[in-house]
Amino acid sequence: MPSCRRKWMLAGPLAAASFALTAQAAPQADGVLAELRGERTMLVATRLAPGPAPDRVALVAPERLRGADPGIATDLGLDPDLVRAVDPGRDYLVVYTTWRRVYGPVKYAPEPAGGKVINVPGLDPAIVPDTPRWRRVLTGKLRGWPDDPARFGRTVRKMTAGGEPALTDLLAHELLTNPRLFPRLDVATIDWLAAHAARRDTSPELRAQIFDSAAARPEFDRPTLPTAAAGILACAELPLDWQSPAPRLTLSALHYLERRLAAAAEPSAPDIAAHLFRLIRDAGHPAVLEQAARLLGKTDPGQARAALAAAREKALLAPEVRRKLDEIAGILRAAD
Repeated sequence: MPSCRRKWMLAGPLAAASFALTAQAAPQADGVLAELRGERTMLVATRLAPGPAPDRVALVAPERLRGADPGIATDLGLDPDLVRAVDPGRDYLVVYTTWRRVYGPVKYAPEPAGGKVINVPGLDPAIVPDTPRWRRVLTGKLRGWPDDPARFGRTVRKMTAGGEPALTDLLAHELLTNPRLFPRLDVATIDWLAAHAARRDTSPELRAQIFDSAAARPEFDRPTLPTAAAGILACAELPLDWQSPAPRLTLSALHYLERRLAAAAEPSAPDIAAHLFRLIRDAGHPAVLEQAARLLGKTDPGQARAALAAAREKALLAPEVRRKLDEIAGILRAAD
């Protein structure tokens, strides 16, 4: 039985706060680093302080490092919890935008509420310590990026050897999401990514992205991943709120195991039947129980039916969940 003690903690300079939604910058075709360096973004070195409103952070003596705006913003939109978490005596690098995407030929329009700190997968929000390594990352001065995946992989492994979680998270997402890099990653880089999927101190978003990549590309799979995925299922905190999005990490682990089972005659992972039974019986979330039941139904239909029956016996069950249980039970009966 794997240990379910939560080791991962929020990384970066605002680790004491709970990261919430900031200005969402959708990833572009060239990956997250290109998005951080987009034509409508500004990079500044600055100190931070509470701004004129609870959801605004003030820039104190900012220095422009990159960006085309004629001036530098005086304050930026940021989640109030993060505003309270800033250290006025610390030097930061901040990526922000004063623009928003619009439909039509113009594409961009000024943000009515003023500038906002952006986020990308792997860096939410785009506020990091002002260090030489972070300056290299945010100005694009990285060896091998973006046209030499093997060399860039070596750069990433060297830069993250110190164990800084936020830096690892961002650069790993770049490897996984940049179409100029991901299809040509070398074995050493894939091994490095797979090792992070097995670590509980890796962010859930990055672990999910690695499992999604392994499900999509067989050459990305590694022998350690099935056991890591099984551990995620074993440690899933249940029940879930059926009205909220299902935890991506749990769904990604289930999807990876299902794809692996479909691609090979060997078992999808060691000892997952009990974990799948628990998810079906106790998750109380349509998306999770459907995926778990589909996987268990392929390996042990009898157990899947028993788990569905146990779930339906619960006294308090949302109608939407009960309907999903009935639907899945009908599919299993039709497959007999």
